[in-house]
Amino acid sequence: MQSVIYSHFNELRRKKSLSENRDISVRAVARETNMTLGTVQRVANSETVGSVRIQTLEALCRYFGVGVGELIEYREDEVK
Repeated sequence: MQSVIYSHFNELRRKKSLSENRDISVRAVARETNMTLGTVQRVANSETVGSVRIQTLEALCRYFGVGVGELIEYREDEVK
């Protein structure tokens, strides 16, 4: 078995867009959290997450109003 950390970033971004009735781009998230676009893209553009700083997770959790477990998820997957 292989363990993987999955990101729910895009799902949370879509929910926030709907609840605020506005389109929220990855660029907007970067701007509104004062993070670099590259940092946000690494979390947004991959279903699985590699190395991410705690400060990044904190900022994204605060932005989306969720806990870490709602932003990222640990799973043990079978290697196929």
